[in-house]
Amino acid sequence: MATWIALCALIVAGLSFWNAGRARKEVKEAREEHNRETWDRERAAILALLDAANATLMQLKTHLHEMQGRCESQPQPVQVLMHDDLEKIQGLLDQLATSHERYGNSKTKFSGYRRDDISLEQLIAAHAQIKGNVAVADALRRTADHISQYFDRRLEEAIEYSTGLHTR
Repeated sequence: MATWIALCALIVAGLSFWNAGRARKEVKEAREEHNRETWDRERAAILALLDAANATLMQLKTHLHEMQGRCESQPQPVQVLMHDDLEKIQGLLDQLATSHERYGNSKTKFSGYRRDDISLEQLIAAHAQIKGNVAVADALRRTADHISQYFDRRLEEAIEYSTGLHTR
């Protein structure tokens, strides 16, 4: 009888061991699946952020080109008076072109990543860094309104000054 009890206990222990191993395997698979889904979500969020930043930069670029065009459509004396402002606008446009290229390169890089190329932790860190860069781009876009108001005021003053010189 004791042999039967020991044998039953051994069978129960073996089944418990087998069941625990299977449960560990299922937990591991579930964790890996969760990590894959999280990785995919993080990558998608990064790509969306890069698209949003690029769109913001393009809006700012368009706005600066409009300001530049308003100035360049004025008579030569006004353009001479606005020369420094035009140079600043061109400098901003050059910086925007560099930023636009950098965001494009980042998007290409992140679009091509596979799970084997970059860990979830690295992806999360990159997401945080890109979020900061996007916040800067958004702040630049908001600042563009102030720049535009200043530029319009300066252009108006240059036109008035130029007109005053021509009437003398």
